[in-house]
Amino acid sequence: MDARPVAFLAAVLAAMLPIPATAPMARAQPVSEPAANAKTVYAHVGRGSDEITGGLGILWTGPRLALGADFGIEGKQQDQTGGRETIEDAVSINLLAGVSIFRNETLRIVPFALLGMRTYKTTCPTGQSHLGFRCYADYEPERHWKINYGGGVALRIGSMAVGVRATGESVAGMLGYNF
Repeated sequence: MDARPVAFLAAVLAAMLPIPATAPMARAQPVSEPAANAKTVYAHVGRGSDEITGGLGILWTGPRLALGADFGIEGKQQDQTGGRETIEDAVSINLLAGVSIFRNETLRIVPFALLGMRTYKTTCPTGQSHLGFRCYADYEPERHWKINYGGGVALRIGSMAVGVRATGESVAGMLGYNF
């Protein structure tokens, strides 16, 4: 695994740690219940080892706990269908879990862990087609999966959200809308 995404995420999280200590805590007030329980829909775009990555996700944030899911195109997979072997973009499906470490009327900081799966190979269970289909007798190809993991941090600022998301395959910036 390339250590760059993990090192980048660690640097971002380390840079975020002083924010709660330097933010004006005396003026921080409890957030009203509708603002405390919000949803964020976001897109993420970034860079993998040699490709542009991206995807969509949602993050539900309660008074302390945050849960979410996202879908991404990141990493590469072997595609052994259609009578030849090629390298294609891989698909990832992930769950997110985090905790609000700071919040006031306009800002909330939510670091999160990411765990999911991504494709690493696509094969034909029935063999190759000789008639132009991806697989023999037009069967659906089998997708083989492996674990995808990482983390990130989301900053909810009013009705917008920004952040960073890093996995073993890519590092991506996040931009979203809170509602």
